Amino acid sequence: MAAAVAALLGCLLLGWLLPIARHRRIRRAGNGSRARIVAAWQRAIEMFADAERPMLRAASPSEVVLLAADLLDDAGRTALRGLADLATLALFDDGTTGRWDEASGRRAADEAWRLLDGLERAVRRVVSRHRRLGRRISPRTVRTELRRLRRTAPAPHRAAHRSAGPGESDVPERATVGGDYR
Repeated sequence: MAAAVAALLGCLLLGWLLPIARHRRIRRAGNGSRARIVAAWQRAIEMFADAERPMLRAASPSEVVLLAADLLDDAGRTALRGLADLATLALFDDGTTGRWDEASGRRAADEAWRLLDGLERAVRRVVSRHRRLGRRISPRTVRTELRRLRRTAPAPHRAAHRSAGPGESDVPERATVGGDYR
């Protein structure tokens, strides 16, 4: 009995803290403006999966906007469209111009996270607190959050300070739109 209560409390605690820790780590990651925008987009995709509206793996940002339109209010749709536009630029830009390293790139990354905050507020208005809480503390979600946290863990010390070389992208390889968000 005590073990079951301890497991339940552990699941509750992990379900509450893991998303917060991962969200902060991703938001503060200094991997470049493109990577920050892609991370914000990935968080938006994960948020829809958490709201039991998973997106297709191969869906483009514009398709995600269409698929999520009936879930969101006007403010949420506006935030999602803006984030999708930034994500499209970040995902499909060849990165040869160097504009992502300039002040405008940093402002675009900050704007992506501002739009994501608005999108999160819109989803919270639509999805009930009871449903969000139940999903957040379920063992399956805790397991998924542990995997996500491991994926966003900092690289080893040597690799963390290596900048992208010529012809290399500053966007992580697994930073694609269609990850496994089950």
